[in-house]
Amino acid sequence: MKKEQSFRKDLGALEEIFDFLEQFIPEAHLAEHLALRMQVAVEELFINAVKYTPQDDRTVKLRLEKTVECLTVSLQESGVMRFDSTRREEYDIREKLENRPGLHLVKQLGDRTHYHFAYGKSRIQLIFLTKNDHV
Repeated sequence: MKKEQSFRKDLGALEEIFDFLEQFIPEAHLAEHLALRMQVAVEELFINAVKYTPQDDRTVKLRLEKTVECLTVSLQESGVMRFDSTRREEYDIREKLENRPGLHLVKQLGDRTHYHFAYGKSRIQLIFLTKNDHV
């Protein structure tokens, strides 16, 4: 099952994103713990997209795909500079709380992460393995 939608790059779009995710969860028969991991990861990735890229009229495309083996979450932006958020970097938990551990948290939530950049388009994929999940 696949579902895809574009959202304006604005924190005000978070409510629309949450609605999109809430529709997908029962349609894809996601287990509760998997749905929660996905929701937190999407929120963190979207906040980073808004916070660290130019504010303009562009959108962020969110794509969800559920198979028997995995759930793949993809977030794509256009007109951005290369920034591979999947790089493994150590995070000092003692840092001040205003420096949210968003990307570190996202890496911990998913089972695999992939990053692709070409021609001003950036796509991060977060893969959650589902073969042992039950609703």
